Amino acid sequence: MLNICIDIASLIAPRDAALTMPVLNRPDPSLQSLIVPSERPEIVRCAIDWQGVAILPFIMSSGLPRAVRSSEELIPMPSNALLPAWPDYFDELPEEDREVVRIHQHYACRHLHYRNTLDYDHLRASY
Repeated sequence: MLNICIDIASLIAPRDAALTMPVLNRPDPSLQSLIVPSERPEIVRCAIDWQGVAILPFIMSSGLPRAVRSSEELIPMPSNALLPAWPDYFDELPEEDREVVRIHQHYACRHLHYRNTLDYDHLRASY
């Protein structure tokens, strides 16, 4: 049985070595599991909650982390590489609501950038 599995693996495993190289996979890299200094929130000091971490082939660990995913509630993601559009009613919103839309626009741009920097089209297809 083991020999059969070994024979089959060579037929289904990607031939590109970059897709099969081992990487550290953190299944849920959420913002709640990052410790950042209050004076420099753009710098991650350390990560906590290492439950579920594994070393896997790159192809098995690729995905869009929740921390950079846009929910598309306010800003829909474009299907092309253009920047996400601002809502038509943006100028009519009170300043407090405009700030919320700005934050969602930032998330959408970050999501789009992350998605577009993935190197393999088959990885992009699932987003």
